[in-house]
Amino acid sequence: MTNSQAARRRFLSALAVGALTSTALARHLRAAETAIASTQWKGYAKATVIDALCSPGSANKTGKPMDAADLADIRASGLSAVNVTVGGGASYANDYAEAVASIARWDREIAAH
Repeated sequence: MTNSQAARRRFLSALAVGALTSTALARHLRAAETAIASTQWKGYAKATVIDALCSPGSANKTGKPMDAADLADIRASGLSAVNVTVGGGASYANDYAEAVASIARWDREIAAH
């Protein structure tokens, strides 16, 4: 047997092992997904879900009005309510002014949407 024949056999053997392994892995992943889905709480769709850790909209657009993409994300999230912190958190120098401005911003967003 020549070196090229041996190399070809090793390649074909590795290819066959890879195909069998990927098939078994895919089967295992499907079984795991089914197991996870069956253990999810059935009442989640009817739950009241409140996110109290952030505010709606993109963190990359701080202070700008929410756009269609932000609203689509909010609707798709499954949230029922959001607890929004208003005012500053890093400094107390302008807390009152920041809180009033933040409340006014969220009043505008609520009125707009």
